[in-house]
Amino acid sequence: MATRHLFVVFAAAVAVAAQSQGTKPPAVQMPGDNGKVGVPYSMGAKGEELVFTLEKAEFAVRAFTHDDVIMAEENQRLLIVSFAVQNPAAVDRVFNGSSFKFTVVSPDDQNYVAPAYSYHPERLNWMELSLKPAQKVRAFFVVPIHPKGVVNKLIVQRGQKTSVLRYDLRDKVKPFMGPFAAENQIDVLEIGKAKVGVPFGLGPYDYSIEKVEELQESAGFKAGEGNKLIVTTVTITNKSKYKPSFGPGMAVPKMFDENGEEMNFLMHAKMSSADAPSQSLMEPEQMIRFRFVFEAPS
Repeated sequence: MATRHLFVVFAAAVAVAAQSQGTKPPAVQMPGDNGKVGVPYSMGAKGEELVFTLEKAEFAVRAFTHDDVIMAEENQRLLIVSFAVQNPAAVDRVFNGSSFKFTVVSPDDQNYVAPAYSYHPERLNWMELSLKPAQKVRAFFVVPIHPKGVVNKLIVQRGQKTSVLRYDLRDKVKPFMGPFAAENQIDVLEIGKAKVGVPFGLGPYDYSIEKVEELQESAGFKAGEGNKLIVTTVTITNKSKYKPSFGPGMAVPKMFDENGEEMNFLMHAKMSSADAPSQSLMEPEQMIRFRFVFEAPS
């Protein structure tokens, strides 16, 4: 039986975080210290200090917020950085996405500045609050970065014309896992490699190719003379915290044989009929099962 490969292209309109622009680093290094993961540092001008602690960093291709999903674009990975902030003062102090500036530095000295949004680790909403004296909160930010290689540095700054913290993250980022991860667990693949029965994430959904069958007819379909149907059973599960709209046009499959020849895609179909799955709003964790139907020479 000929080897077949199935490619699914996700075509939904997905909001993406404001794309960072690579710029050359300043000619003169800014004054500051080398930071260590897990160690708290007081940052900011006198009378505006907040205590910052870097907790962890990880590569990803998507990150969820309370009402959206941030997706890496072509030639990008995401870096998700978790941190803690504490108010050291005897009065309230504001913490939000603009309280710190985060800059990721690549091996070729390109700078990627994070959008000015910090998110709550559980609620996933923007952080905007007045910290009570000694109050400590956790947050994370997401920044699109270079697709290959380590993260040389993360630079953290509070306010203008203030000293910075520089974190060497070359061996501190959590190994990259999943179908878009290269073998070195650092680089992102241009084309992901998924396995039958193992979910993979695209946009707000996890897709799973459950099985692939060769049939002569199936629930309203019948192969033409000299042909056969190739029916792929697919499930999608909404892994986001909101209600995205799903319809057949959002997943456009292509199937190729071992010679690289593309098979004829007939349609998306329900499990019980030849009707296409209906457009719907999906609740968090809701699952839908349907089929991709192809026709190929016997």
